[in-house]
Amino acid sequence: MDASPCKILSIYSCCLASVSLGIKVSDYVKTYKLPSNFCSQALDFISNIDSWRSHNWTNESLGYTRLTSRDKKEEPLMHVSKDAPLFTDVTASLLEKYYSDFPHSVCSRFTLPKFIKYTKGMSMKDHTDNITAIFNSYSQHDPKGVPVLSIVGVLKSAKKGGQFFINYQDGSREEFLTDDGSVVIFPSNFIYRHEVSEILEGERISFSSWTHF
Repeated sequence: MDASPCKILSIYSCCLASVSLGIKVSDYVKTYKLPSNFCSQALDFISNIDSWRSHNWTNESLGYTRLTSRDKKEEPLMHVSKDAPLFTDVTASLLEKYYSDFPHSVCSRFTLPKFIKYTKGMSMKDHTDNITAIFNSYSQHDPKGVPVLSIVGVLKSAKKGGQFFINYQDGSREEFLTDDGSVVIFPSNFIYRHEVSEILEGERISFSSWTHF
């Protein structure tokens, strides 16, 4: 499916129209549980990964130059897997549930899973999922597109800290992913800013993916 302006406009028009129908912004945030044995299998898979890199931020005013304004020690470690059917299968299954509630959000593709590892002192600052890597294409395995939905799952929670919050435009915030094996899916737009608070003790391991046209 092409990233046609008409299709994208249709999705966001539905979101805006729902406001007049009394549907809250938070209604588009859905939580799910992973299969009971998924976390242990996933963590075994991730334990064999040795090619981690520090997370970088993209500054659009500098022509999509990758940079970070923070100390590298504060940024979590990332890895994009090109061969993780365990994750792609469960992501497809969860998306089917979301699509059943919101048919206009259906996309034909989603990105390869990105694994994110946090240790003490690391966090993910408040941000919006304008995923430049999707616009520019992660690799030959991931075609270019426009992000529509964000999928985030936690496999291992930190002992202290590492809470996941969505910060709404009205100043309120809501915590999600409070249990290992939980997943949250929400629109990838400016309304759904989110963050992960600083890890105070232990390690946090999560994964993310994005649907796109």
